[in-house]
Amino acid sequence: SFVRSGKVGIISYDKEFRVTLWNPAMEQMTDLQCKEVLGKNAFDCFPFLKKAKEGDALKDAVKGEETRVPVSPFDIPQTGRYGYFDSIHFPLYDAQGTITGGMGIIRNVTEQKTAEMALEESEESYRKLIETASDAIFMADTETGIILDANKRAEELTGIPSERITGMHYLQLHPKEDAEYYKKGFENAVKKGQETSTEDIFVCHKDGRRIPIEISSSVIELGGKKV
Repeated sequence: SFVRSGKVGIISYDKEFRVTLWNPAMEQMTDLQCKEVLGKNAFDCFPFLKKAKEGDALKDAVKGEETRVPVSPFDIPQTGRYGYFDSIHFPLYDAQGTITGGMGIIRNVTEQKTAEMALEESEESYRKLIETASDAIFMADTETGIILDANKRAEELTGIPSERITGMHYLQLHPKEDAEYYKKGFENAVKKGQETSTEDIFVCHKDGRRIPIEISSSVIELGGKKV
């Protein structure tokens, strides 16, 4: 039943890499039916194997070695299918302990990999947008007031490196004696969801200067948390 499962791809091959087993999951993953590959050389069926770690894993298996292949791309020219998979290959033995070939257990991770790539691209775009902004940007947790992120302009405004700004409380950016004033302003901005403050607003530079500023704030949800 495991071999017939449509969830995990299974391929076995002899010492000449002729395919001896090709389960339904492999058919779904590649759009190649069992009858199309059975008895054929795996390297002839899948040219990408000749330059991929997966191909090395097949060769290692028939030598008696077990190899786990990390996430790798696949491209099937015959069917136009492509994506990502991870796998493990190990040797097969007969009753006398002689290696007869190898077997691979293959998992299609295209959906997960695509989601990861999309997230990475989104994060890169976010970072570029933040870093090239002409205004100082601070991102703070609405509940705790802890700063979660700050851009280069924020560094210039405060004289503090962004890695040190992260983890500070927003009140540390303003004059200590007016903490209650800034606290009320922050709470009001969180409550309204959007706010612009222009009167008597200052940020303290690390050299002691008080720099007059205008604050334009908005509340968004990020990762299930309001910031």
